[in-house]
Amino acid sequence: MVVLDACVLIALADPTHTHHEQALDVAATAHPLAVTTLTLGEYLVKPAQLGRDVNVEEKRLLAGLRLSVLTDSQLGRTSSWPAGLAHVRAKTGLKMPDAVVLAAALAINGQVTTFDKSLAIAATTYGVLYPNSTPVS
Repeated sequence: MVVLDACVLIALADPTHTHHEQALDVAATAHPLAVTTLTLGEYLVKPAQLGRDVNVEEKRLLAGLRLSVLTDSQLGRTSSWPAGLAHVRAKTGLKMPDAVVLAAALAINGQVTTFDKSLAIAATTYGVLYPNSTPVS
């Protein structure tokens, strides 16, 4: 399973985004795709700011990309989720949203796809960076 970072999710959903084509390439080659609830919430901030119905936006996104949503209870079944998250954040110094993506991938024995340089470096350190990820920021 490949866990998407918010930057990839946003690029996938926005055809005008600078990295849309790159995100489409990842989506075409990485299967199955998953997001954490926190990442999904991050994505939904912009539609909420624009006054859109975030429930409709969420359903459209999940159906269109065939994404699985990783909940805390699912992640907790495979490891000590809070402890694993704490260790990842302490070791990497990543911001919490990025630490959540990396810790989720580790908890499910998955991979991370991101365009964020810091997260890509950390995922590489753990050996879980999806091969088609190309950090740009």
